[in-house]
Amino acid sequence: MRRLGLAAGLVVVLAALIVTGLYLSNRWSSPEPSAAPGRPTPRALEFHLALPPAPAATEPGTATPNVVRVGVRALLGERRVDSAVQELLIQGQVAAAMKLLEQQSDAASLYRLGAACSVAVRADSDSLAEAADRSAVAAAATPELSATFAPLIAARADFRRRFAAGCRAAPEDRERVSALLTARAAQGDADSQYLLALRESGDDRIRRLQSAALLGSAPAALALSLPTLASATASPERSAAAAIWLKGAAKLSPEAALDYALCQAQGCAGSTDRESAKSSVESLARQGDLAAIGVLAAGSGFALPAALDIDPVPAPDTPPIESQAARRYAWSAFGARLARDGCALASGELIGALPVAAVQSESTLAASLSPAELDAGRAAAQALWSEAGADAEAAQGCR
Repeated sequence: MRRLGLAAGLVVVLAALIVTGLYLSNRWSSPEPSAAPGRPTPRALEFHLALPPAPAATEPGTATPNVVRVGVRALLGERRVDSAVQELLIQGQVAAAMKLLEQQSDAASLYRLGAACSVAVRADSDSLAEAADRSAVAAAATPELSATFAPLIAARADFRRRFAAGCRAAPEDRERVSALLTARAAQGDADSQYLLALRESGDDRIRRLQSAALLGSAPAALALSLPTLASATASPERSAAAAIWLKGAAKLSPEAALDYALCQAQGCAGSTDRESAKSSVESLARQGDLAAIGVLAAGSGFALPAALDIDPVPAPDTPPIESQAARRYAWSAFGARLARDGCALASGELIGALPVAAVQSESTLAASLSPAELDAGRAAAQALWSEAGADAEAAQGCR
């Protein structure tokens, strides 16, 4: 499960820069800055192209296609693409998907698809990735988790083989993609401008990142803000300027919105605003964002900086139905159900990683509750799913 915090977004940005920079020009290299004491703990990678080291779904008929559909979104960097392109990729028809993307002048998706193919066609990449899935589940050492994830592992393995075969049958013309990327950037496409920034260095990169951010690129805005906000030595003036970039990015992507909320909660760029932060995190969680759910289920196995607790501790006489533990269990159960339905993935790997901890945390937290708290938590979980479950699955691209 991804760890949460501001510096985590920096890890995400650096990972994207490293991967895409190498793909375009092999010129990017930069050390990852350390978070300042008291700053949020870095989150694990949201998306990268490096291969990782070596109860049944609520509705088995929908969980397996869901996990592939959500994985395709991860493969394209969470970009929202034409549904026809998505269906072609799910079937492994990569050449047809590339042709359609070119017809749509979607240079950024073409680039990301080419980057994904460059990994997928490596020898043994699909078998290594499947082994990583199985290893993650085996590490939990519970029969329930094995039964839950077995069909999802199989569906992901089948997709990887289809996708790799499609990539081998559709070699990419990188020069053509590069030319289209340049043309689209000149026309004001924010994502193309961001990807081109990765070819630059120094002030040239900063200027192009600023242009991309102003055009609406969340990754560019994060690249401009998070290194400063994660720094122990940044001046108040630089931190304030970085917070402006982060606030702008928060309107453009869930990841940036969560980073900004955590920034508000901790006052990393000024005074704290925990109520606004909590409202933002709850809104993201209701959209099925697994990291936001992890914040709200802080004590349930989701990694969270010790200094941050988005919920104040209730008064000793608070009834169990209103207790912090019951609320946390409800959110943990919400995340676990999304995971079982194949509608949520953790960070890592080409098509996301199986969210084993999200399912495991539900039972871990349940075991720590009193009977009254557990009853209250289950009632709250049922109510929460009735209110927000369908919307969360839709927001994550399921069904």
